[in-house]
Amino acid sequence: MDYLGTFNKNNVDDLHEASNAPLPVLGRYIHEDHWVFRWIRMAVDNWLGIYCQRPEPLKVGQSEAFWRYDVFGITNSILRDVPDLAVVHGEITSEDTAQRRNNSRAISTEGALERKKQGYRCDGLVQVQGHKPQNIGVLEAGKIHDNTGTKFLMDTHKVVRELHDMLRSRLGDLLVQTRARDLTLVGYVVSGPTLMTLFTSCPGGYITRIRPHDAEFKLADTICQFSSNLRILKHLLVTKLVLSESKSIMQEASPNWDDEATGDDSSSSPEQRVTLPALQSSPQKKIRRTTE
Repeated sequence: MDYLGTFNKNNVDDLHEASNAPLPVLGRYIHEDHWVFRWIRMAVDNWLGIYCQRPEPLKVGQSEAFWRYDVFGITNSILRDVPDLAVVHGEITSEDTAQRRNNSRAISTEGALERKKQGYRCDGLVQVQGHKPQNIGVLEAGKIHDNTGTKFLMDTHKVVRELHDMLRSRLGDLLVQTRARDLTLVGYVVSGPTLMTLFTSCPGGYITRIRPHDAEFKLADTICQFSSNLRILKHLLVTKLVLSESKSIMQEASPNWDDEATGDDSSSSPEQRVTLPALQSSPQKKIRRTTE
């Protein structure tokens, strides 16, 4: 955090000087320990270029891709120093929602086979890498910030449901069930220059708790307010710690693996898996029938 504070500047010259200063790295570069410094400088340089560009891109209408990749593309690289954890971006369909939607799918004795339903299409997923990638985060982006706009409401609704499905699946994948209450998933909602984060868990007393962070984070309109952008970087580093801990929980080996594999029902066997109830289908508008 000390290095992040060196960019607490509000003019171009001071920011360039801070960016050109040597990284606080002593001795040999160790990626897992020092990447965070490069990530902070890369984020500052990227935003600095946006503020210096003419005409000013933040004062004209921009596409969804601009906010997702040019402004908040730093989310794609924040996890590059965490082994087995990555942000996969693009129009991706999550298997967690598809699994819930097709739980009751079966071959019918009459009529055509019901078509397999797909999950939500997301702008990005945070995955624990392995033979079977496990989703522990989701990202959705829009080009206009409007708390009452249809796009913002639909994106938030989509992320909330996706996080519930992910948490439900990840609890079933845990090898150490005593860590179920500690598992936390993260959702990012980019709405124009604003970033909102959602945290999903099942602590004691809750079936599922999905809560937004206390405040939204908005990119400063001008470089004269650049120091306020450091709150965004600091918060993203906090979400990185949360996701890293969740990855560690997913990868913890069960101390009773042999008992679980052999089906031993002794007192030393693993606890019964934690399960969450499925989401209910969204209510559909009733069709009014008219009589002639």
